[in-house]
Amino acid sequence: MTPGLVRWRRVTDVPLLILAVGSLPLLLLEFARNDLPRADRVFLDVVNVVVLVAFAVDYVVELALAERKGKYVRREWTSLLIVVAQALALVPSLASFGVLRILRAGRAWRLVAVLARVVAIGGAAARAEPSCAAMRPPSRWVSPV
Repeated sequence: MTPGLVRWRRVTDVPLLILAVGSLPLLLLEFARNDLPRADRVFLDVVNVVVLVAFAVDYVVELALAERKGKYVRREWTSLLIVVAQALALVPSLASFGVLRILRAGRAWRLVAVLARVVAIGGAAARAEPSCAAMRPPSRWVSPV
């Protein structure tokens, strides 16, 4: 692991952990999204965008700082899956703005996004080192590169 990657992880571990754990309960609200008031739906969208941007920036920076990019991509696949799942979570929101009117299956997209996030976190936890798994956010649960 490069010194830059070590420094980056030292700075981002706690904020990403707080963001990841704090956003998990909101996954349940995704299933009741259509029944929520508009303000609550907007709040969910904002949280999804914040989580997406945070983990996407983290993944890109770590990839740039990794010595062996191919090994990083293979080892940190769960981090990429979290980013993709967050992006999928925003698809139904885009449909409500008229961007994707063709996608009327909002519940199906939400189910896919929630399941992808759960699979990513579960996959990362399954590969985690037992001593550190509880202290690291999802992008850190796999072996360092």
